[in-house]
Amino acid sequence: MIQKTNIKRFYIKLVIFLIILILSAFPSYADQSNVYIEPSISIAREIVTIDSGKYIYYDLILNRKTKVNAEFKIVGGTGYNVKVWLLDKDNFQRYAAGQQFFYLKGFSGEIYDVGKYTFEIPEDGAYYLIIDNKQALFGFTRVKVSVYGILPEVNSGANSIEQQKAIENLKTLKKAMKDFYQLTKKFFIFQDFRIEVRYCGFANAFSSPNITLCKELIENLVDQGIEKAVVFILFHELGHTLLRLWEYPLWDNEDVADEFATIFMLLSNREDAALDAAQWFASKTSIIGAVEKIWVDDRHTLSPQRARNIINWLEQSDELMRRWQKIFIPNMQTEALKSMDNDKKKPWIDHKLIRAELAKRGSIFNRLLNQ
Repeated sequence: MIQKTNIKRFYIKLVIFLIILILSAFPSYADQSNVYIEPSISIAREIVTIDSGKYIYYDLILNRKTKVNAEFKIVGGTGYNVKVWLLDKDNFQRYAAGQQFFYLKGFSGEIYDVGKYTFEIPEDGAYYLIIDNKQALFGFTRVKVSVYGILPEVNSGANSIEQQKAIENLKTLKKAMKDFYQLTKKFFIFQDFRIEVRYCGFANAFSSPNITLCKELIENLVDQGIEKAVVFILFHELGHTLLRLWEYPLWDNEDVADEFATIFMLLSNREDAALDAAQWFASKTSIIGAVEKIWVDDRHTLSPQRARNIINWLEQSDELMRRWQKIFIPNMQTEALKSMDNDKKKPWIDHKLIRAELAKRGSIFNRLLNQ
């Protein structure tokens, strides 16, 4: 007769074996819910100059239930205010002809300094966004225009070539972020978190530990011709997230997160992204950075120094790798550790530390099997 303790041990071993079998069959097991890309498209993002007695307009093809978010800010000129109107096609023709017209309530009004609107499009069709300076008697007004739309769903039908291209870009970005998450999961052990790319109302990126990349920041970097810095910023936020999940005390330190990002730029041969980030930091004056630190109690080094740090780390890559292995190795997936141990070409790899970690995991596994 088989004893109950032996039956219990048999089922424990069976469960462990099945778990190992499942995990080995699916080395990257990130769920789609770990990545969210807001289905938003940029409609207008520029500074425009409107002469007195004149108006400008944007003609838009928009789908029903698209949520349009707009901000208009007067940034210069001799005028003090402008009017904005959102009109359908018929009313735009009346407006242009100087006839009485009807505007869409909720997205029309007078702007003296800053005006913000959020409006849901009622029907598919053509719309016209007007910035009106006709009431001014002389001079001109400069207005910073920021308008984006959140589509009802990414796969919804688009009525313009621009929207179709934007939707394809969103799909490409989502795939890239899912691949990034899955690759991270393949190499490291951590509690799942979420990555979001969306409009925030400001240009930033942050970790809570979920990672948020604001589209405003991405757009600013693209405008400056240093879009590769986005890769560095993503790994910077990943550093905050993983160190926090691993319960390391300096998870909220910006210099530590910069080091983390620099390491992965080196490992993936993306030094160009690190240099773009350094250029971005260097472009910010130390005076601006000092004022920011007075008003915001954070742990950021002044931006020019952050640029110098990145360049120095790129030049001292081996020393950087040796130092960070003590953090990485205990938190790496077993297969990733084995692959790293088989690499004999990189002098900075601490094979002794890797094998000690593998031996520790093996002894834990054996104890479970022998219970």
